[in-house]
Formats: sequence, C-alpha cells, structure tokens
Amino acid sequence: MKTNLLSIMMTVASFIFASCSSNDEPEVYDRKVKFSSGISANLAKVGGTDGNQWEGNESIGIYMVGNKTTDVAEGAQNIRYTTTSTGASATFTSTTPIYYPVNILSKVDFIAYHPTTPR
Repeated sequence: MKTNLLSIMMTVASFIFASCSSNDEPEVYDRKVKFSSGISANLAKVGGTDGNQWEGNESIGIYMVGNKTTDVAEGAQNIRYTTTSTGASATFTSTTPIYYPVNILSKVDFIAYHPTTPR
C-alpha cells in the first residue's frame, strides 16, 4: 500500500513540476492589418504604361469601417499605405498601420482607393 501511495505521489509531483515552467511565454499576435493587391484588368489609371502594373512608390488610402456600414472603426480613416513593389501585384505597408479591433468578434470591412494625393 505504501508503495502505491508513494508511486501516486511521485506521479502527481512530476505533473506539477512539468506544468509549472517559467520559460513558457504567451503567444503574441499584434493584430496588424496587412494589405496586398493585384491587378487583373486594365483600369482607367492604375500605373504603368498599360494601366495594369504597380510602378513602385505608389500609395493607397484605406478606411476600416464596421461590417456593412460606413462608420469608421478604431479611428482608421484615410490611412496611407505605400509600396515600393513593381509589377501586377504589390504589398503595402504604413508608418501608422491599422490594427484589427481588440474585440475579436467585431467584424470590419475595408475600403481602399487609388491614387492618393501625396502628402
């Protein structure tokens, strides 16, 4: 009986020590919004001589609004995103990035426009 009790106590102790680790760090997700764009048709003015290419050093304006509304969410109004990419697709970044709402159940939509007026 003492052997079984000792065995159970050792097993429980091993679980306690195994689960308590100061090295465990929580996973961090910054919720930063990232934008990529592609062009699949000739438009009135997108860039490039054919109107179907990003030329680099271009920018888009972004609004984050509540889902199916025009109400600006989280103050994300007319945020400028720029790209140095050239070609039919580009990735855009901002010095003042937009972040998804803290409430993960909040749905949002994005409105983008191009060209933007240089600041």
